Amino acid sequence: MKSKSFDFWKMCWDYQAIELSMLKEAVKYNDLKADEFKTITGEEYIAQ
Repeated sequence: MKSKSFDFWKMCWDYQAIELSMLKEAVKYNDLKADEFKTITGEEYIAQ
């Protein structure tokens, strides 16, 4: 099941309205799941 905000973050990424760091923050604050991060960016999420 995807996060409630997945579609929002995907749209922002697709339209280049956000940077990678913003998606990492979304995962950090549990607004996006790590596997969804990979779906959107194609990269593994590595916690900082």
